[in-house]
Amino acid sequence: MVLFTDYKCIFSFMKRSVLFFVVILLSVFFYENRAQHASEKTKDTQKHIATKIPLSHSVLRSGDWYKFYIKETGIYKLTSEFLYDLGMDVINIDPTTIKIYGSGGHMLPLKNSENTKFDLEENAIKIVGGEDGMLSENDYILFYGQSTKIYNSDSKTHINVYDDKSY
Repeated sequence: MVLFTDYKCIFSFMKRSVLFFVVILLSVFFYENRAQHASEKTKDTQKHIATKIPLSHSVLRSGDWYKFYIKETGIYKLTSEFLYDLGMDVINIDPTTIKIYGSGGHMLPLKNSENTKFDLEENAIKIVGGEDGMLSENDYILFYGQSTKIYNSDSKTHINVYDDKSY
């Protein structure tokens, strides 16, 4: 069942009156039984998911994850102190195993059918130091981060309506 309600208001200058009215549109679909409806809905959903999402597993499935945000577009320097403050065990981690994932700060397409990215993308990083297999005080990681202030052709604006920060 689909129910659509709309309110209208008409003002007449000649009669100096206001007319309010409600428009209600109701669509009802009948099935022989609920099981038939549920079965058809499940088949359609499974078929849609199988054809639209080319993802067998996510990068988020394993590993330890730490979240931080990007406020402005540019080159970022992650120090061992910053990573420690995020909760990372910087003494016992090999810097060559660290990866940074994100999708930049752009908005998703307004139409779900136009979304082609279903997982996080790995960002290019440069590890400076860390040759000894650990992050020391002078070691750091460089990467390019994009903020949410990117032109979006769907909304024709530089404003990301969903968030001010890019994670």
